[in-house]
Amino acid sequence: MSINAELDLNAIIEKLLNDTYGLIFLCIIIFLVILTVFVYFIAKSGLISEIKNYLEYRNKSEQDRLKNQNDLLAMASFKPIENELKYHFDIERIQKYLKFKHSDMDLIFYIISCRNKKAAIKYYESSSSCLEKDLITKRYILKKIYKNWVVSTLYWLGTILYFGLVFASLFPTIWVFQIAWTTGENLNDLPNVFFAFQFLLSIIAIVVGLFILSPLLKPWKAKQFLELEKVKD
Repeated sequence: MSINAELDLNAIIEKLLNDTYGLIFLCIIIFLVILTVFVYFIAKSGLISEIKNYLEYRNKSEQDRLKNQNDLLAMASFKPIENELKYHFDIERIQKYLKFKHSDMDLIFYIISCRNKKAAIKYYESSSSCLEKDLITKRYILKKIYKNWVVSTLYWLGTILYFGLVFASLFPTIWVFQIAWTTGENLNDLPNVFFAFQFLLSIIAIVVGLFILSPLLKPWKAKQFLELEKVKD
């Protein structure tokens, strides 16, 4: 009986391996088994409890930090610098809320005023070198060198160079396809090394293109940062 069962099991496995959907089914079963074993050993190791304890400790530390700040503000010896302390404590709290560190309250207020604060942070971090703060209005503006026509020119120059470089990297494939089309050669006869070379060349072109494009887009990103839709709009 056991021999027949073993033979039947082997036949079933062989049939599954020879079928595409059967192979997918086996892969799913193996994945679920591995996942179950992994979760079991993670639970047995106590790692989940350690993570829970760490999160509780972190939450308690944050509460202690806030209590310490309030205690400092209430102390008579710190009354002369109460406003300064409150200013720094407020910045620290807003930084934690935004997950963005910067000491300029005007910048932080501007980011909060944007409907998409994540986009504001992303644009600022990638283009801060193109921005400056007006000391009178306390607002951020584009540096004077970046006129509208300069921003547009750099944007289109970078875009054209990037896509031109990527397209140029495909020249070997285009050339080979053109020869095959005119001579009637079979593309299946091409060695695998050619496709590997073309893939590598394309990756290099994309990376080099991004290195060229990134600095040329900074003024455009800075302009986008200043033109983001505001909550009050």
